Amino acid sequence: MKKLSRLVCSLVWISQLVSVNTYAGSFNEMSDDIRKIFFKLAKENPAELVKFREINKASKYVIKEAINLAIQDGNTFNFSQKTFTNEQFRALFTGNGLFSKIRKLNLSNAKFSRKLLRELPALLTELNLSGNQLSGDDIKYLNRFKDLTILNLDQNDISDNGIIYISHHHKELQYLSLASNSVTCRGAAYIIKLKKLVSLNLDFNFIGDVGAQNLSTMKEISSLNLDSNRIGPAGAASIANMTGITSLNLDSNRIGPTGAASIATMTGITSLSLDDNQIQDAGAASIASIRGMKNLNLRHNAIGPTGAASIATMTSITSLDLNWNEIGPIGAVNISTMTAITHLNLVANQLGDAGAASIANMTGITSLDLSSNQIGDTGAGSLLELTQLSNLIINNNKISDTGQTLLGLHLYNTKIIFLWK
Repeated sequence: MKKLSRLVCSLVWISQLVSVNTYAGSFNEMSDDIRKIFFKLAKENPAELVKFREINKASKYVIKEAINLAIQDGNTFNFSQKTFTNEQFRALFTGNGLFSKIRKLNLSNAKFSRKLLRELPALLTELNLSGNQLSGDDIKYLNRFKDLTILNLDQNDISDNGIIYISHHHKELQYLSLASNSVTCRGAAYIIKLKKLVSLNLDFNFIGDVGAQNLSTMKEISSLNLDSNRIGPAGAASIANMTGITSLNLDSNRIGPTGAASIATMTGITSLSLDDNQIQDAGAASIASIRGMKNLNLRHNAIGPTGAASIATMTSITSLDLNWNEIGPIGAVNISTMTAITHLNLVANQLGDAGAASIANMTGITSLDLSSNQIGDTGAGSLLELTQLSNLIINNNKISDTGQTLLGLHLYNTKIIFLWK
């Protein structure tokens, strides 16, 4: 933020240096410092270039060259949270506008007339329109952008009708994000027409088991997010047929132990999130059969010491989140044998001082959260051995002021957070 502020403040300095008499309109004829600032603004905050053009109209050709260089560099032009009148929008993005040739554009949470979407640069390949209150009918204004490969429409209300437009007109899409859009199983049936998709985000929608079955034919998908979609064991069984998936998020569904057993057949998964699915110890045992896993999130799943023992056999895991389970000090003993872990979250697992002592044996950890575990000064004393830690969160425990001071003195290279005792 400070870096960007310095760039913006530099506008006044540039306006004093640049005039019709000091350069001939060539980007290369300007001083290196000024050229760098123009280029950084084009990449990091293009709206500021518009302001500068208004300060010094003689700079418009130089600004355009800076923008062209940023385009060649593959830059995404960020106009998030900006407000446009019709005239401003057209002046920037249509005809000979400063940004009429850009390929990657972020208009998330911006304010403008929806009909102006059809006047955006025809060469767009990446577009972010999240948080713009778009309806299904508004999506028709995007029909002319046949080259889109990345489209983010999170937090709108396009519903199934909007997906129909997308499936007919955007066959080149590879990455599609439709979080919080009231999509049902009907919309999922149209998504499968997008044969080139490799990444799909549908979190916080309503596709259910039928929608999961519809999506299961998409063998090219490698990353799938179906957080909060009312999916049960049957839906999990359908998803298990998507053999190309390496990253899967099924948080806040209801797959249970049976669904976990189905997911366990997906041997190519390296990143899995099943937060709040009540998979219990039986489900944890099933998931433990997936070899090659790197990132695992099993928060809120009623997992106890037995489940922890199963998870401990997953020797390739580097990031593990078991927050709000019930592994206790015995489970901590098992988890402590996982030598590849660098990031570990065990919030609210009834570890106590004994559990903290076991975790203190994990000398490869760099980030650790042991909040809400009834840990006292004895447990805090055990943690003094973890001098390699970069981050330690230990909120809501029973550590005295003296214990906190000792942690701070011994782990002087660690960012430690105590919000309350």
